Amino acid sequence: MDKKRMIWIGLAALVAVPVLAQTSAITPPAIKPADPAKPAENPPEPSKEALAAQAMIDAALKKIDKDIKREANIWQFTLGARQVIVITDPLAERMRIMVPIGDAGLLSQELLTRLMQANFDSALDARYAIAQDVLWGTFIHPLTSLDEKGFVSGLAQAIAVADNFGGSFSSGAVVFGGGDSTRLQAQELLELLKKKAEDEKRNVI
Repeated sequence: MDKKRMIWIGLAALVAVPVLAQTSAITPPAIKPADPAKPAENPPEPSKEALAAQAMIDAALKKIDKDIKREANIWQFTLGARQVIVITDPLAERMRIMVPIGDAGLLSQELLTRLMQANFDSALDARYAIAQDVLWGTFIHPLTSLDEKGFVSGLAQAIAVADNFGGSFSSGAVVFGGGDSTRLQAQELLELLKKKAEDEKRNVI
């Protein structure tokens, strides 16, 4: 077996903790500000629907953990052993959930191919992606058409593809075209995430 692949698969189960211990080193991509030399006479404003969707996301996250903090259009928190970043762009009406997995530089060509295969079937609505030299589990969706059920499902799937890297490479939902996993309903996913966070807190205490 390729030595680099062996290192990466070994890190798949362990790398989450050291990555999470350095959360300050993993920051979401910044939204490029407008050119200050050319101020807009009538700057665009987000739609009421986009603002309502952001409020829905904030409320859904508070159901999981009331201490989750929001800074502008970014939420950063840990759920279980995973760091999670949620970013919204209300003007572009987009939303992204990002879960760091590990150093993308350790990926072999074979694993890159395997990730693309997983993106086609087992990752389902989530995706493996690379940005800022980090491999991420992601879920991307239009903001205004997103409801709480879809958001919670996307959050669970993004965490699942991170947890299942090196194994089933699955989002935890039904594999497209067949599979053994059972698709969970939104409320079940929400309860699962709550329990995972509570168990992690008890283990720390």
